[in-house]
Amino acid sequence: MLSAGWKSKRIEAFKTFRKKYIKATPKYRTAHDCEEFGLDAVICGSDQVWNIGITEGINYVYFGDIQGVKKRISYAASMGKIAFQPKEEKEVKRLVSELDYCSVREEDAAQYLSALTEREVELVCDPVFLLDKSDYEEVSSKRLIKKDYVLLYSVVHNEDLTAIAKDYADKHGIELIEICSAKYKHATHKQIVTYGPSEFLSCFKYAKNVFTNSFHGTAFSLIFEKDFYIVDNKHGGSRITNLLGKVGLSNRLVSEKIDKDFDPIDYSESKKLLSEYVSFSKAFLDKALKSDKKELAGNSCVSCGACASVCKLDAIRLTRTTEGFQIAMIDQNKCVNCGMCQKVCPALNEAEKNQDATEVYAFKANDELRKNSTSGGAFAALAEAVIAQNGVFYGAAQTDDFSVAHIRGESSDDLAKMQGTKYIQSDMTACYAQIENDLKQGRKVLFSGTPCQVDGVKRFIKIKKLPDENFISVDIICHGVPSPAFYQAYMKWLEKEYGSKVVDYKFRSKKISWRGSSCYAKLANGQELKNDKKLCGFMNVYYSDNITRESCYNCPYTSKSRVGDLTISDYWGLENLDKSFEDALGVSMILVNTQKGRDLFGQVKGERIEGSVEIANQPQLSRPTGRPQTRDEFWTEYEKNGVKPLLKKYGGVKRDSLKTVLYKLKKKIFK
Repeated sequence: MLSAGWKSKRIEAFKTFRKKYIKATPKYRTAHDCEEFGLDAVICGSDQVWNIGITEGINYVYFGDIQGVKKRISYAASMGKIAFQPKEEKEVKRLVSELDYCSVREEDAAQYLSALTEREVELVCDPVFLLDKSDYEEVSSKRLIKKDYVLLYSVVHNEDLTAIAKDYADKHGIELIEICSAKYKHATHKQIVTYGPSEFLSCFKYAKNVFTNSFHGTAFSLIFEKDFYIVDNKHGGSRITNLLGKVGLSNRLVSEKIDKDFDPIDYSESKKLLSEYVSFSKAFLDKALKSDKKELAGNSCVSCGACASVCKLDAIRLTRTTEGFQIAMIDQNKCVNCGMCQKVCPALNEAEKNQDATEVYAFKANDELRKNSTSGGAFAALAEAVIAQNGVFYGAAQTDDFSVAHIRGESSDDLAKMQGTKYIQSDMTACYAQIENDLKQGRKVLFSGTPCQVDGVKRFIKIKKLPDENFISVDIICHGVPSPAFYQAYMKWLEKEYGSKVVDYKFRSKKISWRGSSCYAKLANGQELKNDKKLCGFMNVYYSDNITRESCYNCPYTSKSRVGDLTISDYWGLENLDKSFEDALGVSMILVNTQKGRDLFGQVKGERIEGSVEIANQPQLSRPTGRPQTRDEFWTEYEKNGVKPLLKKYGGVKRDSLKTVLYKLKKKIFK
């Protein structure tokens, strides 16, 4: 309670400064909240913005991952540490890779992220240096301490720093003044805890000397050209030492009491070095903001990522639309019009299809594989055959945050992560370089994906002139890919409805059935959800076709002529062929389209009988999914009111009746 008075004064000082000098929007706490603001560009940075210990985990907004924004820039982002944990690296790699322009504040962070993402990461100055001394003097308070003083500034109390500063002040007969976040009860010098930004600047401007272990304490000592001494903060990363090295003042680091005064700082050379650093940093920011971007394929883009993977100048980024779909954007400032992206793009070139399949099979893998598969375990059985040949395989896997990405596997454990249908478009950007490396090493490579993804990979292999004799492709019969944005919003709604985090979600689960609606989820509180109305809401909306990607309505791959060596799907309609072949664990349909596909399928273990596409209930073998008349109205409603009313209107999610509420309550009490 004793601290309430000075804390309220400091808070009021900050409020006054913000109100007077900063023009800001209302508060936004998540990337999803920011989407409604209609941003043209987003700049994320700087101090500790990528320190996930401070941001309470990976928060997409701090990486500029806001859907609908076409220009994403990091400026002087700071990690606060040298590296991320292995479990964090995968997501950080994706987020940093998707930035149009990336810069950080610390040299070790630039080196680490550049190696992690295999892209250029620039080193720029902290944004505090983008303004000069006169800019800060305009918002600084008048002189508050009339007599000469030594300024001590530490974010957290530090005994060594305090002792060194006090010893210096006592030797020179000058008062020691400390700006701090909380008073240290054993201090014998004056401590100030009520100052806001204007008062803070005044203290630095008029100080005789400065002692600090803070990065921004160092920065403002430089800006106001003070004689200063730095006691290195060992827990704060390399930002202070990087800065001092840049301006040629590394000698201002001290670790013990100062017996002999340092020479006053001659700022003529340091100002020149700092000016060059600032000029480079401003040029980076200016180039990033003025970058002119255009779409590669517009609404025809299928988001395969092949274009970005062949671009040697890092000129292409996959940017998320407000619906959450990625579209390829070309930075014309970097582009040299080599045409590689246009040649590799499936949307801009006619698909190279195989002849209609003459061999069609109903297939069942062994029971163990089928338990974790959605239907007959076709992909799993093909992957097992490739594993037996020391090969590798690629397929879609759901991540911890329920996004979907293509991953590489070479073992049964890896295979388990890919099994089961994922009704969300996967991010493929990470797998192209891996596929290239595997083919160059002579490994057998099995790739499974939607037809447009298969086409993208095949074109990538062709344009890179990679050996393709060991590459085998499997396309799936695809209804169309639904919106990742709607899916993520739905998952948040689901967690809110049940009051617990979803830890496992399956679009279709054999715990229920391999036929019909069979959604399954497990919550962190241990509760299992099986096929209830709320749980089936997303799939019902998906089948309304309102959340399907625009390019899917004109899909050129919906025919019996396929792009993959093999084609797999559920064998709906099998009852018209042989009822006795079906069982509770499901059956796959496999189309053999090429000799390579035939050779691999011949090595696959499992039961099979000859089938026919004619009796298969698979509309996308003859036509694409139709664009519903309600689609535009649907997305207008989503942007205005979110998922809840749409789940009610299109997803069959109704409010529980009183009878149902009482039944659930009774069941919970007497469980």
